[in-house]
Amino acid sequence: MKFSITLGPRLLLALPLLLAATDTLVALDWRILVDARHATRIEYPRDVFSAAEETPDGIIMTGPDARFEMSAMRVEGVNNAADIRALIEGSEDYENMTYTPGGSRWLVVSGYRGPNIYYEKFLIGSDKVRGFSVRYPTAKRDLYDPVVERLEESFGVMRAN
Repeated sequence: MKFSITLGPRLLLALPLLLAATDTLVALDWRILVDARHATRIEYPRDVFSAAEETPDGIIMTGPDARFEMSAMRVEGVNNAADIRALIEGSEDYENMTYTPGGSRWLVVSGYRGPNIYYEKFLIGSDKVRGFSVRYPTAKRDLYDPVVERLEESFGVMRAN
């Protein structure tokens, strides 16, 4: 097995989420996803992303109306966030960017693709570009925006001991 999901203690979202379809407040069941091949980890809500598929570059998880992907790869000519920004600016998938903070070794891009919101975070290491992306319906942003915030805060590179 190249990736693992650890059960750990049940983690609760700081603020309850409102499910638009049922107006029910819920606390999500957060798990830790580790991809040892690429030395990445992230916390994700099992209730939202329940189906997992391993890919050569990482992991794809899906739910009823959202998709999450965590990956890592070598990208020729990318040494910092400015290099990634130069690759994506003006490309077809990034025409409607609305949010693009970054530093020298990280970049976030978010915006709209049709009826969906996308959010992507890239961490630039000396050996690989690691990242995750989430796509979800704009109509359900009240549910997914807090989920994305938690994903973003927990995403990182594991250090060797």
